[in-house]
Amino acid sequence: MEYEFLEPWSPCENSISIINELKHEISSQHILHNVPVELVARRFDCDDCLFKILGDSPKYAVVHLTWSRTKETNPIFPATDIYDDWDDFLENRMKPDNLEYLLEDM
Repeated sequence: MEYEFLEPWSPCENSISIINELKHEISSQHILHNVPVELVARRFDCDDCLFKILGDSPKYAVVHLTWSRTKETNPIFPATDIYDDWDDFLENRMKPDNLEYLLEDM
């Protein structure tokens, strides 16, 4: 799939170090525990990463990595939002993030 991004989102390679950080941070009760993912993009103004959840009907997850270097004990961390598909992410996350980003620059 060819992705197009609006600022502050930008594409990034499927970084092993970021995926390893995700796996390191999440507890066994986290929604993404043992779920295969692929890194798609990052926000360049914060620690939010976009992961594609691999499967028959791929979904997307935005995860705010903590970079705490420790496993989180609370399953709501790192904070994670799930989107049903690319269009859901685009309309309900990327476009609002873009508008907020542009307004901050004014």
